[in-house]
Amino acid sequence: MVSITTRASVIENFVAVPLSVVVAGSFAIWAFVLDRTPPLSLSEGEITPHEVVGGGSITARWRITVQRSSTYSQVCTREIVDSLNTVYRVNEQTADGVSPPEESHIARSVRIPFGVAWGPAYYRQQCCYQFDGASLTALFPVCVRRPPLSFEILPNK
Repeated sequence: MVSITTRASVIENFVAVPLSVVVAGSFAIWAFVLDRTPPLSLSEGEITPHEVVGGGSITARWRITVQRSSTYSQVCTREIVDSLNTVYRVNEQTADGVSPPEESHIARSVRIPFGVAWGPAYYRQQCCYQFDGASLTALFPVCVRRPPLSFEILPNK
């Protein structure tokens, strides 16, 4: 004969196991699907000056919209691609404990390497974000490649 406590234990397990699966599944959906929003949305990008020689500097400027107010760590890679499709990594920046900026624009200056091919070129940037707190972005960062911004490299005189 089965005791009442054994029957109650079976019923509890029958309810607890599926409930645990639902809770764990909900967390997995949140962590991998819903937690993929980058902290910033960049739009209306421009390069100044539009024409530059090797060794000169350009400034990339974007309008930003804050999409998340939490703090985060970031790794941003900035590259120049010249008219021969040669890629020059000009800057890699790592920052921890970053809060979203309060300004409506951000600007980043980079130096154009000597020896780049003159002609049409573009600047591109990719940032990967890891959010602080309960987030699996530490294992699977949210990476965003910004649209390239074009400019012209002039021959050195």
